[in-house]
Amino acid sequence: MPSATENYLHDVLPELLEQARKARSEAGKGSGTDPFAAGRAMAYYEVLDYLVSQLDVFGIPRASVRIDPTFNVDRELA
Repeated sequence: MPSATENYLHDVLPELLEQARKARSEAGKGSGTDPFAAGRAMAYYEVLDYLVSQLDVFGIPRASVRIDPTFNVDRELA
């Protein structure tokens, strides 16, 4: 039976990734650059880059927390 921590990560990390994709999309909308939207997108990028790298460092399979094993933060969010 999964622990509360495992359930938490399983639910939260994919939601963060979805929010990051949304923030990136919103930062790219319009004719001008919205500094707040760009900063928000960068913050999500930084957080997800760190969290995914820590999954790898601790040997936690990405798929176990619903993150694609081939996920690349630079490709997806930069």
